[in-house]
Amino acid sequence: MLQIHIDENEILDIAKAQIRQHIEQTHADVFLWDMEELCRQTNLSKSFILKSFFYEEDFPKYRAGTKWLMVGEEVRAFLKDWLRRQDKNLNK
Repeated sequence: MLQIHIDENEILDIAKAQIRQHIEQTHADVFLWDMEELCRQTNLSKSFILKSFFYEEDFPKYRAGTKWLMVGEEVRAFLKDWLRRQDKNLNK
């Protein structure tokens, strides 16, 4: 006789992890960002973004009519470098 015991909590944890991974991947796949998406992706306020790095010459943004658009991958690369520079500036 074969008995199978299923731990429902473990199954729920696995399902939650898979759902979380899928949601994160979906967010990562957004190609173009507007200012609202930039704020959401970075968890930063619009005013902080505008004061801190938006107008830096090397920040990758494109004007489309009256709207600023950014390529998510380019912004991520910029922000990794920008964040490293902030850390170095604080440690001087």
